[in-house]
Amino acid sequence: MTTDMEDNKQQQTEVKNFYGGIYFDRCQMTDIKFQTIVQGDMHVEAEEANPIQNDGEMAEEEQENTSLNNLIFSPSLFATAERLGQLRDLIASALEQLQGKNELFWLHAALDDAEVMNFQTKDVEFINQMQEWFPDSPWLNCSARSIANAISTERNKWLQEGERVKVTNLRASRQQFVKMMQNSHKIDRFIHIAYDGLYKGVMKLKAEFRK
Repeated sequence: MTTDMEDNKQQQTEVKNFYGGIYFDRCQMTDIKFQTIVQGDMHVEAEEANPIQNDGEMAEEEQENTSLNNLIFSPSLFATAERLGQLRDLIASALEQLQGKNELFWLHAALDDAEVMNFQTKDVEFINQMQEWFPDSPWLNCSARSIANAISTERNKWLQEGERVKVTNLRASRQQFVKMMQNSHKIDRFIHIAYDGLYKGVMKLKAEFRK
């Protein structure tokens, strides 16, 4: 009787089925080989469910952020490489949507209205910062003087009472500029890039940084 009970108990702990394509004949759950295979398999499944970022990718991203040089932005607001990296990403997204170096004016205007640049940042200082951060951009791969002239020309097209239009007023002034420019598509594109995109994105960052 005792022998039968012991046999039943042993059968409950024996592995009678295939595991991972391997048949374990009378292998106990406590057997070291079986535990090693099972734990190893569970570890692989966990890695597949939660992939770890490649060390090289992480190092490259960290290196890019730590190498960012801040020439014009508020040092108290953008006090870390991570914050500068977030700002750069927003600007990069807006920059990709431009169709000429004259439209860099809208990036300057959005950043100025968001009050993240140092007081009275000049065009040439803004250009130097953009050229350092985005040297491969076709709109920045030329002389600072030619870019400054293009920005100045664009700014003079968008004046209200002698002052350049604020991106925060651009949507409200849309009809006025549509009549002036006779190009509603261009107005809407600038609203999307400068106001809905860069300005709002930077203001959201500022709110997060001040929490």
